[in-house]
Amino acid sequence: MDTTTFIVELIKALAWPAVIVGLILFLRKPLRDLIPLLIRLKYKDFEIEFGKKIEEAKAEAAVELSKEAAVKALPPQPDEKLAKLAEVSPRAAVLEAWRQTEHELVRAAAEVLRKQMPCPT
Repeated sequence: MDTTTFIVELIKALAWPAVIVGLILFLRKPLRDLIPLLIRLKYKDFEIEFGKKIEEAKAEAAVELSKEAAVKALPPQPDEKLAKLAEVSPRAAVLEAWRQTEHELVRAAAEVLRKQMPCPT
């Protein structure tokens, strides 16, 4: 076998794999966007179903979120101090309500950070 024949045979052997790899690289973003929509994957005797697990996870998340929302629900009555302040000075009542909102946001953010990065003991 001479060099030219060897190169031709090598190109023949690598042509389709190179085309497939090129298509995967070219279409990787659209393929990545389609993966979450995948419900069932089947190849010969190998089969995987994702839909049931996704539905179970959604149901479990909904239950957990509803429990958490019930626990952290805000009281329905307005703050009496803010209502009295609004009668005297509406602008001051808005500023005070905003200050309370900022305080709660900072507290919630600190709580999230504590959960993500526990203190070393």
